[in-house]
Amino acid sequence: MGVVKQKYISSVYLNKLYQQVVADVAEESMKAAVERVKESPHHATSGEVCTKVLNAHVYQHSSTEFVLPQVIAQGLNITEVAHGYQATIKQYVQQLGMVNSYDTWHGTKNVAKQLHRICASTVRTRDRTWFTELFDKARCTKVHLYWCMRNCGGNPDCLHAMIVNISKHFQPGYVPQRKPLTMPAAISVYEAALRKPSSTKNV
Repeated sequence: MGVVKQKYISSVYLNKLYQQVVADVAEESMKAAVERVKESPHHATSGEVCTKVLNAHVYQHSSTEFVLPQVIAQGLNITEVAHGYQATIKQYVQQLGMVNSYDTWHGTKNVAKQLHRICASTVRTRDRTWFTELFDKARCTKVHLYWCMRNCGGNPDCLHAMIVNISKHFQPGYVPQRKPLTMPAAISVYEAALRKPSSTKNV
């Protein structure tokens, strides 16, 4: 494999016939896996067979409506449901009087996009509306958000205080691995962006 040119490897992977073969194999493997699950004694739930397993995204809502009542019927007190940012599930969960939450990935996926406007733009607006010191902060901010969610103890006020405090980790004294934040204007804009509901509304 080491003597095969990278260009040839790329051409193989980009070949539509190759992609179709891979897709066909994947589909056949999924069908075979579904049949094996159907034959498993663990496939039956409360006497009913769940057959909607081919596409987790498409059937996420119906699966939630199928599973939740059965779990509640077992006597478990469900107070909160976390899911992958599905509006229909949010509505259903709230109708049941439960707290709606999003999983950590969906809760933070828009943060880098929201912060991009203060991290990069035109040369003319550099260090006025966006700051070079923030150029490398958008993506790594997500890592800090994950840490905040794991360590806030489920307290929303504590969580948002920790989120605003993220800027301190990029300032001198924390030995930052990224370009340190030293400009007061950059720090102020960064903290303001973290406070915006549009940046962290799903966290």
